[in-house]
Amino acid sequence: MTDMVDIDDMLPFVMPHVPSAPHPTVLRNIRAVVRELCLYAAIWREYDDIVIATPDSECVCTIPDVAIVKIEKASLDGLELHPVTIAWLDENVSRWDIDLDQTSNARWITQLNPNTVTIVPKATGTLRVRLVLQPSITAEQIPNFILTDHSEMIGMAAAGRVMLTPKTEYTNPQLGAAYKQMFDSYIARMDREASKGQQRARLRTKPQFI
Repeated sequence: MTDMVDIDDMLPFVMPHVPSAPHPTVLRNIRAVVRELCLYAAIWREYDDIVIATPDSECVCTIPDVAIVKIEKASLDGLELHPVTIAWLDENVSRWDIDLDQTSNARWITQLNPNTVTIVPKATGTLRVRLVLQPSITAEQIPNFILTDHSEMIGMAAAGRVMLTPKTEYTNPQLGAAYKQMFDSYIARMDREASKGQQRARLRTKPQFI
C-alpha cells in the first residue's frame, strides 16, 4: 500500500502564498485540491483484497480515508471480472440486482454506493480489485508521492482557492484565478501523461463513476 503522510506536511508549500490565512481554512483547501487532482488525473492506484462471505453482500473498500473514483481491474478467485456501470447492467442483464442464483459464474463488478463494490451475478470468494482513489472529504493523510511529486503545484492551487475567499485580508481574486488556471492546465497535463502510459486512445474529460 502507498506510504501516507499527514496533510499538515503540505502547509509549508501553501502558507508562503497566504501567510495570514488560518490553518483550518488552508488544510480544507489542500484536501480539496488533492481530491481534484486524484479525481481528474487518476494518479493514485491501489490494489485491495476483500473476502466476500455472503453472495448478497456489498464489499466495502478496506483502505482507510479514501473514496473510490473508478474500478480499473478485478478478479474473483482468479476469475476476471469486467467493470461496468449500473446503467449498462440495467440495459443488458435482466434482474441483475435481485437475482441471488449462484449457478452462474461472476462476470461483472460495479458500484452501487460510494466506497463499495458489487459482484454480478452474486457470488462469494476472494475479490482482488485495482482502484483509482482520491482522499475522502475528511482525510487527514495523503499519499507521500503527492507531497514529493506535486507539492509545489498543490501549494499554489490550494493558496489560490484560499485567495478566492471573499472579504478577508488574504483575498486576491486575480491571483487566485491565475493559480486556478495553472492548476487546471497541470491536471490536463497529468491526465495526458497517464493516458499515454496506459495507451488509451481518448482522454477523459470528466471522471467515470461506476
